[in-house]
Amino acid sequence: MASNAILKEQTLSERVLSMNGHMEELAAAGEWQQLTDFMIKRDAMLSQIEESEREAALTAARRSTGQILQMAELARQDIADRLAALKRGRKAADSYRANG
Repeated sequence: MASNAILKEQTLSERVLSMNGHMEELAAAGEWQQLTDFMIKRDAMLSQIEESEREAALTAARRSTGQILQMAELARQDIADRLAALKRGRKAADSYRANG
C-alpha cells in the first residue's frame, strides 16, 4: 500500500528515471524479454511527460538505452563466442570419430 502512495507522488519524469535504472538492472541480469516490456512502457511514458521536463527525461532515456545496448552487445558477443566454441568442439569430435 505504501509503495502505491509513493508511486502516485512521483512525477512521470521521476518514474521514467526509475524505470531506466530498473531496465539497466534487467539488462545486466540478461532478462531481455522483461527489459523489452519495460522499454515499451517507458517509451510510451516519455511522450506524456510535460514539455518542460521532456528534454531532460529524453536525455536520461538515451543514456540508459546506450548503456543497455552496450550490455546487449557484450551478451551477443559472449553467445557468439560460446557458439563458436561448441562448433569447434563438434567438428573435433566428428573428425575424431571419422578418423578414429
